[in-house]
Amino acid sequence: IGAGPPPAPQGAPPGQAGQPAQPMMPPQMMMMQQQEMQLQQQDQMQKTQDIARSSLMQWYLNYTLSELDLKTECRLAVDEAMIKGAGCLFTEIYSPKGSQQKLVGTFFDTIDNVVFDPDAERRMDSKWMARRCCHPRWQVEQEYGLQPGSLKGVAESYDAQASVMADDNGDYNRKRGLTNDLVVYWKIYSKMGIGARLTGVAEKFRETLDKFGDYCLIVVAEGCPYPLNVPPDQINAAGPSAEQDIMKRLEWPTPFWMDDNWPCTIVEFHPVPRQLWPMSHFKPAMGMLKFLNW
Repeated sequence: IGAGPPPAPQGAPPGQAGQPAQPMMPPQMMMMQQQEMQLQQQDQMQKTQDIARSSLMQWYLNYTLSELDLKTECRLAVDEAMIKGAGCLFTEIYSPKGSQQKLVGTFFDTIDNVVFDPDAERRMDSKWMARRCCHPRWQVEQEYGLQPGSLKGVAESYDAQASVMADDNGDYNRKRGLTNDLVVYWKIYSKMGIGARLTGVAEKFRETLDKFGDYCLIVVAEGCPYPLNVPPDQINAAGPSAEQDIMKRLEWPTPFWMDDNWPCTIVEFHPVPRQLWPMSHFKPAMGMLKFLNW
């Protein structure tokens, strides 16, 4: 019969009899080890969140491609770019009729409605751009919260022309300007404020206008003495809340300026150095096309 294991030394913890004592880790190393484990956990959580975000973004983008018919919009822009030299696609927020759901989509608009700062040689160096819009008078008044009848139409829709032809007093009403039901207005996206830095602006107005910052949206219409997005009741209001409301109305709908960009994508195939306007895809072959047609 053996003598059995040697007796445990005095003060040894139970279960460790006969085992050599392990050296204790210094407190600083323990803290570093804990911090490293926490960082690894945070990194793993961040990766999980990134995977979830990317999956949601992938689903959303694939959904909007079909829902907002991006293929048709892009084809229109490509066709115009081949013929005129440039096509235009505006990225904006879209809400389906009768729904409060908001989607971000990209939609075609003819390049004829787009104007860039002519003083710049590259679009990225432009200080402003403008987009021409034409909509029914009631729609513009409703969009910008204006009183009905506050805007004056400058053009006739096909419906208005048909009504004029069917009305005995149509020509008389047309001469008085009562048949114009379309409003032509411009959305000006500015990276130089709302006009304080233009030549000829009085010094007494500069300090007031500079309060609204560099990146502003100004909506103007022919014959209207005030911006459509800042009606007179807002201009004449006083107090800090009124000033904040005006600044909110002057903001870009989407802050593309944070990427030093514009709210539209220009489709072009042949950029021309030191010129804003690219060359048409057919321009080099125009002589041959004319000869073949002849």
